[in-house]
Amino acid sequence: MNSILKQLLIHSLVLMFCHIFSHCAVMEKNNRRITNVLDNHFTPETTTGKVLMSPVAIPVGTISLLTDTFLLQPVIAIPMALGDTIKYIWQNPSGGILTQSFLFVPKLVMTPIAFSFLWIKHAFFY
Repeated sequence: MNSILKQLLIHSLVLMFCHIFSHCAVMEKNNRRITNVLDNHFTPETTTGKVLMSPVAIPVGTISLLTDTFLLQPVIAIPMALGDTIKYIWQNPSGGILTQSFLFVPKLVMTPIAFSFLWIKHAFFY
C-alpha cells in the first residue's frame, strides 16, 4: 500500500509540473524576443552548417532563453501588471463618495499585493 501511495504521489507531482511548465511564459513564442531574433537571423540553411554551429548555438541559445525568461520578460511584464492593477482596483469605482472614502485605505493596502500577484502572472505564466 505504501509503494502505491508513493507512485501516486510521484505521478501527481510529474503531472502538476508538466501542467505548470506548459503555461510558462517561455513557452509562448511572443515572449522569447532575443531567442526569436537569433532563430530568424543566425540559423544556417544546410545540415552541415547546423552541425558546425551547434557548439556555439547551444550555449548562446541557452543564455538567450535564460535572459528572455529571467530578465526581459519580467521587465516587460511591469506595465501589464500595473495596468491590470489600476483596472481591477482603481477604475470604475462603485458606490458614492462616502463608500469610496472608506475603501481608500483598503485599496491602498491591496494595490502592492495585487500588483505583485499580477506581475508574477504576467512575467512567468503569461
